[in-house]
Amino acid sequence: MLKGSNSIRVIVLAALVLAVAFSSTVGSRLSLGRAPAAATASKQSRQRAVEQQRLNSAWQAQLSNEQTQLQQARQQQQAQQQTASAPATLTPATPTPTPTPAPTPKPAATPAPSTNSSSSSSASAPAPAPAASGSIQGDIQAAFSPLGSAAVSWGLCIAQHESGDNPNAVSPSGAEGLFQFMPSTFANTPQGRAGGSIWDPVANSQAAAWMYSQGRQSEWSTNSMC
Repeated sequence: MLKGSNSIRVIVLAALVLAVAFSSTVGSRLSLGRAPAAATASKQSRQRAVEQQRLNSAWQAQLSNEQTQLQQARQQQQAQQQTASAPATLTPATPTPTPTPAPTPKPAATPAPSTNSSSSSSASAPAPAPAASGSIQGDIQAAFSPLGSAAVSWGLCIAQHESGDNPNAVSPSGAEGLFQFMPSTFANTPQGRAGGSIWDPVANSQAAAWMYSQGRQSEWSTNSMC
């Protein structure tokens, strides 16, 4: 009986040893199976993390680009609004020459009682020096002859109507001399600028001829009569 009991014990112990060995083998195999799976899962997790990071970077870059474009569009819109609201720049106009003021039309002077250069009207100035030609009509013809016969006829007619051929005549309006110039008008003729006297029939006639050559006949109120 003892031998049988011992045999049973040996068999049980062997079975236990085998069971322990089998359990260790299975456990090792399970551990070896879990290790690759864990490594694979870790690798996949890292790949997902890398992919997610790449996606996040791409999304951030796209968002930044859209924000930049939106900001540029706003700036362009503001610039267009400022341009539309700004007043238009006017191109400076080219200055036009200021015309020489036309002399005030002069009323016809009251003819003097005589054409003697020493006589005067009721408001005459001191008598000028005698005409170089010795004749008032001669002075007028000499001044206007270069402009033609029509100019000579016009000059003789105007002098007769304006002063009665009196180089010392003065009108109530202040016009003076043979062709009844206003002093400011005579001063702006070549003869006046050269220092000629308004009372000199030669200078006065030449000034009238110069104005005729400039087309300023209408500045005499008696022009329509000649």
